[in-house]
Amino acid sequence: MDCRICQQHLLSYHEGLIRETLRRDLENHLAECQTCRTLSRAAEEIILISGKEKAIHPNPYLSARVMAKIENRLREPEKYLSLNAIRIFPVRLAFAAVLMVFIGFFLGSLPQNGTYRDPLPAEWIIPDDIGLEGIDWYFYGE
Repeated sequence: MDCRICQQHLLSYHEGLIRETLRRDLENHLAECQTCRTLSRAAEEIILISGKEKAIHPNPYLSARVMAKIENRLREPEKYLSLNAIRIFPVRLAFAAVLMVFIGFFLGSLPQNGTYRDPLPAEWIIPDDIGLEGIDWYFYGE
């Protein structure tokens, strides 16, 4: 067996998830190869350490308390949600939407740095082709 194949199956070997023929081949290879044997011991230690990690166990009465609260809310919905709050919700939503539109108009009308609000003069818009044609003047004079 090749070391690469052995190393691919080491964790499955220690967890007992491989076929019998592959397990025998791995054991034969581990008996012969010192490098794979060292890796096998390291993998076994990793599995042991990860198995000893303390698992978090929730309070056994947690689910009972949660279910009791859910049942109370289902039995007495008016206690937790008033009818006025349900009726007013669409009004509050519409008011918030209108308020956001007005804030957007207000912020959009504020002057921004680096912008020019007045219309540009025609001289700025029309390109000056004459200056581009006389490029020799810049290098040689007239």
